[in-house]
Amino acid sequence: METISHLLQTRLQNHTLEICWNIILIILKHKLKMC
Repeated sequence: METISHLLQTRLQNHTLEICWNIILIILKHKLKMC
C-alpha cells in the first residue's frame, strides 16, 4: 500500500510541476506579445 501511495504522490507532484511550467510559459509568451 505504501508504494502505491508514494507513486501517486510523486505523480501528483510531477503533474503540478507541469502545470506550473505551462502557466509560466503562457505568462512569458503573453509578456513578449505585450512588449
